[in-house]
Amino acid sequence: AIEPKLNRVYVVNSGSDNVSVIDGATQTVIATLPAGKMPYAIQLDAGLHRGLVMNTYSSFVTEIDERTNQTRSLPLGAKDAVEIDSNLHRAYLLGYEDTALTVLDERTHTTSRAPAVMHLWGLAVDRQRGMLYATEAQSHALLVIREASGAETTVPVGAMPCAAAVDTRTGLIYR
Repeated sequence: AIEPKLNRVYVVNSGSDNVSVIDGATQTVIATLPAGKMPYAIQLDAGLHRGLVMNTYSSFVTEIDERTNQTRSLPLGAKDAVEIDSNLHRAYLLGYEDTALTVLDERTHTTSRAPAVMHLWGLAVDRQRGMLYATEAQSHALLVIREASGAETTVPVGAMPCAAAVDTRTGLIYR
């Protein structure tokens, strides 16, 4: 994950249970942070200078304070993917075997659960339009959630969709 304001790159090292912090100007590792057991995915919220590391096969998510390089464990259950809406400071966390998305308010650390289907696989957020997209691998669909209301729509797509991306300029979704 890239933090442009601090000019840093964060690399998750699953085999080492840590995160390497690289200075973008010098291309050198400036810190190695403990990231809990089996760190798997990372997303950053530049506005809060925080990062979230998903710890697969664990009961915790690791939070990074980008200003101090301090970490702490959040007891949110096993999670495999994360997408952050930095406008709302809201993180969407999914576990591949979970039947709901965990929604984390990054300011208060309160959580809620958004109903979904098992085997959500990939996430994407359109911050400009307030939309969350999640691929449904088993049902061959893309789940579309309006962030403001929580209203859901399902769009049929090809077999086993596993990733999604949004072109925020055009509003097009790629899966």
